Amino acid sequence: MNSKQLALGSAANTDYLATIALLEKGYELTEEEDPSDEWCCIANLEERTFRGSSFLEVLGLITLWESRGDDWQLRDDEPQPDVDVKWIKTGSMIRIARVLE
Repeated sequence: MNSKQLALGSAANTDYLATIALLEKGYELTEEEDPSDEWCCIANLEERTFRGSSFLEVLGLITLWESRGDDWQLRDDEPQPDVDVKWIKTGSMIRIARVLE
């Protein structure tokens, strides 16, 4: 097993790999121009449609849906943005911390 630390970021090669992953999951992929002259990436499977600005973003949305299901929205019992969570800047990095009462 390789003991090197993994660092992975979004780039052209990861977007292409996201496309492969989506195809392997059985999604039908299309691209279309939206009204703002931007390209929209679309993944369809059965009665599910996911849209994003890249297939890497679409894969992230699908992962969110796979994790949370059709009721994917923020629930009342979860940390609320800008109330229960704060953004902390440390040097050139920003991290998220939960606010404890």
